[in-house]
Amino acid sequence: MQVFPDKFLKGQHWLKDWAGQWDLFICFYTGRDYTTLLKKEMGINFDKCLFIYRDGFVDCYLNKRCLDNLGKAINSKIKKDVSWVDNNCKILRKNSKILLDYYKKTQKSRVDEKMLREFLQLLSNCFAFYTVNKLCFDYLPFNILNKKLHVMEAARLYAEPVYTVYLAFIQRWGKQMENEIGLPKDLILCCSPEEAWRYYKIGKLPSKKVLKDRFKFNVLLSQPGSDLLLAGKKAKVVEKKIFDSFVSGKELKGTCAYPGKVTGKVRIVFDPAKVKKFDAGDILVTPMTRPEYLSLIKKTAGFITDAGGMLSHAAITARELKKPCIVGTQMATKKLKDGQLVEIDAERGLVYLK
Repeated sequence: MQVFPDKFLKGQHWLKDWAGQWDLFICFYTGRDYTTLLKKEMGINFDKCLFIYRDGFVDCYLNKRCLDNLGKAINSKIKKDVSWVDNNCKILRKNSKILLDYYKKTQKSRVDEKMLREFLQLLSNCFAFYTVNKLCFDYLPFNILNKKLHVMEAARLYAEPVYTVYLAFIQRWGKQMENEIGLPKDLILCCSPEEAWRYYKIGKLPSKKVLKDRFKFNVLLSQPGSDLLLAGKKAKVVEKKIFDSFVSGKELKGTCAYPGKVTGKVRIVFDPAKVKKFDAGDILVTPMTRPEYLSLIKKTAGFITDAGGMLSHAAITARELKKPCIVGTQMATKKLKDGQLVEIDAERGLVYLK
């Protein structure tokens, strides 16, 4: 059943969980994994999530109430059996290896419907354990966290290639489809899973205009058993409500991933491959980091992300390189301007605008 956006959003406190250059196709899958798979695998109910998609870039928002429920469930499991953390990490590593091995085995093969379905199922098998591992850091009691941090970080880093491999796989499928039917792969990857399966049955995708409109800007609302894709004015209403929910002021607040105080010029980066100017001592501001950001992170005086928690790639890298870092500011890439002078007080999780 489709839900009117106002009802979906009313009284909700949304937090940006992740962001980056992803396709709309994976957003449909991720939304369903959040709202169905987490409950099946972990007994944790995410009854809604939201994706804002623009020109190949996605912001994923989760409901704070759902995240708090996750924290309660994690603490409940740990009180009964502290080895639950180790078991979750073990399964994450095992399922990640299965997916990575499958990708390697099929890397040179043509992607048919069967292979696409199999790969996406293997990705979903990693999802719940990857998500819980990433998020549970923020909810574990300190005494448990202190004991299990190394195990959790190791599992998180082991699974890091999973989504890089997904991007390579889905781009290969998209390019293959582009060669076969003549639609640009970026538009093909704006279809839903149902539309992809229908193509394999009747050889038809949504029109080029529909897919172009989706690629340009849309909002996807997911809840159990239901997806609502909005474009145009309705999508802009949802986006405005999300943005208006974040407090404005002369500072940004996030979570300290590694302490320190630095001042520098902001360099906003959405795609590290397209950076034209980034000097040593600049402040890296980005939705989230991935391994591809490492060369910039080594040059930066400190860095700030919109999304991510203490087991995000940015946080782990900051601790490894001992660079001041603040994660989870929600709006850094939208509130800060390229070239602007800012001060990072990472110990307090504050960014001051000069």
